[in-house]
Amino acid sequence: GELKDKTDVLAGTLKAEGIGQGDKVAFLTKRTGLLPVFMFGILKAGAAYVPIDPEFPRERILYMLTQSEVRLVLYGQQELALGGLPCSELVWDGRDTEDGSGAPPAKHGAQDAANVIFTSGTTGKPKGVVMLHKSLSNLAAHLEPLLGGTNEKILCASNCVFDVFTTETILALGKGYP
Repeated sequence: GELKDKTDVLAGTLKAEGIGQGDKVAFLTKRTGLLPVFMFGILKAGAAYVPIDPEFPRERILYMLTQSEVRLVLYGQQELALGGLPCSELVWDGRDTEDGSGAPPAKHGAQDAANVIFTSGTTGKPKGVVMLHKSLSNLAAHLEPLLGGTNEKILCASNCVFDVFTTETILALGKGYP
């Protein structure tokens, strides 16, 4: 469907930018349909995603990018582009219609990073916590009985920077929940 097509195009775009296995790609976007596209597209390119709230102060964003060794920042809207970052930057609004089907999804191992989520930093500097693909698989297996059948609905209400957002998006969409 449309999600697959857009994530294929984005993954191909990221690969053309030199992004691949083991890299980290941050995304800053408003809460739109681009959030799951960015998450799956980055994963399909072989990288781990680092969600960053565009409302964070610039100093905090720079700290997070440096700490997580981000190679590229992906923006969903031109007005969010910060410029002058220690990594590459790309504005991608999802309207690119080129066929991305030629870029097969990267293969991930259990020990590969899926994402980096930062703590709130209330006790000092925020700390990046890496979630591995095996952790995501374990979480999916544990939560499956709690999520119910595929005809159940999953509410996605969290900010993308919180760990529960993974459950609300990747796990729900990956299992076919509406």
